[in-house]
Formats: sequence, C-alpha cells, structure tokens
Amino acid sequence: YPKPAGTVRVDRSINLLTNGAFDGGLASWQGENYDGAGAAYSVINGEARTTAAAQGTGSGSYQLHTQGFGLKRNYRYQVSFRARAESPRNIQVRLSENQLNPSSAGTYLLQTVALGTTMANYSFNVDFTGGDNPGRLAFLFGNMGNATTFIDDVVIREIAYVGSGDPLVPAVSATNFSGASTGWESEWWGVSSRAVDGSTGNKASGRPGVADNQDLWVSVNIDPDFEVKEVLVAGDKSAPRSLAQFKVEYGTANNTLIDWTNSNTDGSYESFSNFSAYPPANERRFRFWFRPPAGQVVEVADVQLMAVDLKPHRIYTINLDNAGSISPAGTIRYSKNNTDSATYTFNPPAGQQVANVIVDGVSLGAMNSYTFNAISASHTIAVSFTGSAPASSVASSSAPSSITSSVSSSSAPASVLVSQGRPVTASTNFQPAANAVDGVTGSRWESNHGVSPSWLMVDLGSNRALTQVVIDWEVANAANYQIQGSTNGTSWTNLKTVTGGTFGNRTDTHAVSGSYRYVRVYATARSAGNNWGYSIFELKVFAQNAAASSSSASSTPTPALLTPVSANASTALTAASNAIDKDGGTRWESAHAIDPSWISFDLGAAKTLTQIAIDWEAGNAAAYTVQGSNDNANWTTIASRTGGTFGDRTDTLALSGNYRYLRIHGTERSVGNQWGYSIWEVRLTGF
Repeated sequence: YPKPAGTVRVDRSINLLTNGAFDGGLASWQGENYDGAGAAYSVINGEARTTAAAQGTGSGSYQLHTQGFGLKRNYRYQVSFRARAESPRNIQVRLSENQLNPSSAGTYLLQTVALGTTMANYSFNVDFTGGDNPGRLAFLFGNMGNATTFIDDVVIREIAYVGSGDPLVPAVSATNFSGASTGWESEWWGVSSRAVDGSTGNKASGRPGVADNQDLWVSVNIDPDFEVKEVLVAGDKSAPRSLAQFKVEYGTANNTLIDWTNSNTDGSYESFSNFSAYPPANERRFRFWFRPPAGQVVEVADVQLMAVDLKPHRIYTINLDNAGSISPAGTIRYSKNNTDSATYTFNPPAGQQVANVIVDGVSLGAMNSYTFNAISASHTIAVSFTGSAPASSVASSSAPSSITSSVSSSSAPASVLVSQGRPVTASTNFQPAANAVDGVTGSRWESNHGVSPSWLMVDLGSNRALTQVVIDWEVANAANYQIQGSTNGTSWTNLKTVTGGTFGNRTDTHAVSGSYRYVRVYATARSAGNNWGYSIFELKVFAQNAAASSSSASSTPTPALLTPVSANASTALTAASNAIDKDGGTRWESAHAIDPSWISFDLGAAKTLTQIAIDWEAGNAAAYTVQGSNDNANWTTIASRTGGTFGDRTDTLALSGNYRYLRIHGTERSVGNQWGYSIWEVRLTGF
C-alpha cells in the first residue's frame, strides 16, 4: 500500500524488487556454491558480477538469487534483466517458490538464456496460478561454463490480472484460528492451528493412539468483509499420518459448503469451488473436517479460503508529530465498487496550526481537511502540526482517489525510512522476523503463541537520529509495549511506553528521539481477545537524513551484516546452507542424538567479527561454543552459552577477533530435545 512520505515505495507495476539495479550492492541478494562449485559474487560499476573457478555438476551448483517478494495468484508477471558474459555462455533464470531446490509444481519459470559479450535485454512473462506465496528469483550458472557474467536492472513486475471476475485473496491466517476438536497432537509440530496458519510447510497431525480412524476438525473466524469463493486444501500422503477426505461447513448452523471430498495432493494446494451452497457475503464462521485413511490418523498441510475482498481500498492516517488529531483516525477500509468518498479533517493542538499534509508521498502544504472522491485505490495521509503557518494560509482540498499531481515539497524536517531491509531478530519466530521490514504488507512477523514478553529488534547499521516509529499491527497485537533504543544491542533505553491497545488491525505512530543503532518493540501484554502471539505487518523506523553521530564515534568502520559464501556441517538431515539462505522457513538440522555436532561458515576472507545472532528451532542446544578460525582446522573459542532451554529462541552473542571461518559447536542438547541441533538462520555482523 502507499507508504508515508520519505519511505521507499514498492510499486508492483514497476518492480517487486527493491535492489534490482544493485545500487545497494548485493543487499537482498545471496550467492550460493554447491557440488564442488567455487564462485565469487560482487558488484562492479553497478553490475552484479559472478566469477567462477569451478562450475560444479548441476545448474544450481552456483547461483545468485533474491527472495521474499510476494506473488499473487492469477497475475501475469514480467521478469526482465540485462546481462552479458566475458565469453559466450548459457545461464538459466528461474522464478519459483521460496525454496533453494523448488519442486516442479513450485517452479513457475525456467528459461535458458544464451549470453553474448555485450549487454542485452531479456524479458519473459509468466502467468502465476498458484496460491499467494513468497517467491524466489535465481540466476543459475552451474555446469554451463566458467565465463564471468554481469547482470543488471533486474525487474519483476505485475502486468495484468489474468483471472476471471474479482481477484481472490487469502482470507485465513494463523490469527483466524478459533477452535478445534480433541484428538490433535499436543506437541508443537502437529498442533491443530497449523492446519490454518497459511503455510503448507507446517502440518497439523492427529495423535496416534487417541485419534486413530477419527475425523477431526478445526474452525476459523475470518474478516467480515470477505466473500468466500474457493477452498484450497493441501493434503498429506505420508502414512501413517495422511488425509483421505475433507468437508467444509459455514455459519452457526454448520451448513455444508463442500461435502466429503477426496484430497489428492501431498503438501500442495488443490482447488475446490463446486459448493453445495454459497455462504452469504460477510459470513465469518467456517469449520474444516478431516478424515484419515483406514487405520491411520489425520495429517493436513494447510487449508485456505480464497475470497473477494469487499473493502480492498485502505486509507492509512499518520500523525507525524503525535500531537493534535486526524479524523477519522487509524485505518479505514472502503468498497471495491469505487464509489466511496471520505473527508479527513485535521485538528492541531492548542496554539499551533497545520504545517503540512502529505498524501501518498506528495506534499500539499497546510490545509484543514482533505477529501478523497470515488476511492479506487489505497492511500496514506500524513499530517504535521509542528509548524506555525498563519490561519489565512490554511485551506481544504479534495482530489480523486488516483493522485498524480506534483506539488512543492514540505518544509517539515526531512526524515527517511531507515529500517526497511535491515537485519532483524526476534525473541521467537512463528513467522519470520524479516517479514516485518520487507516492505510487503501481505507478510508479517508473528511470535510464538502465548509468550509474554516477546520482542522484535531491527539493526539500523549505525547510530541514527531517530524521529518516528510506525507499527502496522495485525489483529493479534499488543495491549502494552515499549519502544526501546540501544547503541549496543544489549543495554536498552525506553523511548515510548504504550498501554491499553485494543484488539484488531491498527497502526501506532510514535514520535521518538535520541541516537540509537538498535530499535526494539518490547511487548509485555497481549490485547483482550488475542489468544495467539504478537503479529506485526511492518515495523517502520524513521530518522534524520544524515546518520547521527554516535556518542562513541571513532574512525572504526561501522559493523554491517556479513554474507557467508558457504556453509558446512558435521551432519545434515537438512542442508547447512538453509541456515544462511535468509529464509526463516528453512533450517539446518543435524543427524539425531549426536553430541557434539557443528555447523561452520566460510566468509570468503578474514573479517573482524562483532556479533552473532542464532535463530534456533525448538530442537536446540543447551550448551555450545562459537569458534573462529583462519585455516578451517585450528579453532579458537570466541563466545559460549550454557543453560539454553528447549523451544524456538534467538541467541545474540558479542564476538571479537579477525577470522575467515566461524563455527557453532553444539556440545549438549536442551532438555526435551530428542532429535538433533536445528537452526533457522544465523546472522553475523562485523567489518
């Protein structure tokens, strides 16, 4: 949706990628080497250069990819880029699900491209008909030669809706879960809510010895502004836990939407729209029944309701000074019929005037009110009351919903968004922390359920003079929380304390000040009605244009996120590279019940290390050391931890020393961990 003034706006019709031109170096891109391949990745003169010493055995043996952008069902996408090679060679471009090794069904575009020695333009269209999900774009070089390649101006853009009728959007996420039958697994990996969490990678399972041959159900309450048109079911075919049939009901009378129907897929969505009766628009209550094959218990990957959003247009209000008021406040939704109009009025605090009104990033100056006519898109309206303009300069304005005029810039102090795409960590990750700073409103961070306090922290890279924090909460939000700042990620200063927040989607905007590198949302109590965790669509931190001077400023380089070139492990039930793929849904897992076990990372060259953050999965370490080496043989312990507890957690440890290789050496599993060592993501900072 349209962002406040000064932020980076992702226009899906222009480019889903924020660094397709490599202006930010390789930020948001990752180079990977496998199967004996050896390649180096860099940006030279604004072009991504890939140089290989060994090409490996498969097309994906060395590759450059970016991920996490959202793909929407029934839209046509255009993938374009410019590329050349030092000598003629082939490469492949692949658009897929967000997996290192995507399935055939999860590969949406795979095209071989013959490169010449001069820059040429390449463009391909693909109609995406899968369920809404994060995507990955990869350039594959392996087993196609060693010639150095150069790539620039990579674009993925949404060019047309190719479905029939109104676009359908997912209506179910983890926070819509409302109840379940008995008989479901009580362990975290199979609980009933995982059947409706929006992810086919999380399965809900019946409990053997309790639910054998039993039909089980889960129920959801969805947003009242949805009209359900389709059901997606991702089944499971892995005996002794499988799905044979399903049934869907709606309403308080449990009316039949779909009677018992066979499920034919294993982990991928299957579409059903032949309803026994259509639920009325605004129906909220749905129940899903699941039946196992004879002699088994139920297991299901996911179910989803696809619906018409009856009020898809949203107007977001932002009070830039946290003073005075805007009416109406918060986020208001408007009809898909494009007939709604709305007037927003601005009430300055006593003794002040409206200084500036900014609509969709366009500064309009001082005015008392603003009217949107025939609303046909989403908008953001931001207001500053910090000025003292004379009353005679204050006016009202109105405009159609689509705003294209250019006007003079605001005289308000310049602030810029500094959090988008920055490294982010959280106390727990039911959904990845990176979703909160990816600029995509359809993705979100969610903490583990029922855990207070919980926190989300973003690393701005250096101390910045903060001006504002904006939190786009999902319905499962915080009643009480603090916004905190830190210069070292350890000692925290409270910048803002909030109490009494109410359940439901809301945007909280807070003026803050001070010079800090780390900003944390520290939630201590969930809102009444929130039976889940804490969930944030976007965390936006604003600061003055120029980086603030650190109170401990020196000539020492500013630590930044380091990108390992490869990962290795003592054993690997799932790939070691999963721990550095920037995908919070994949993980490295060691072989079970082996102590010690380790995972190591090659930084490509010696780096001065300052910090490590480890996102452990539930099967984690009670005791481990972090070790450094410059020859990958002789290791020095540079950090350690003992007493770690079972369950998803993030450990952040200070490091020191100059090393090329780093190793996490697990010596003891946590109490309750009957498996191995499992890590979602590892983030290293240094210079």
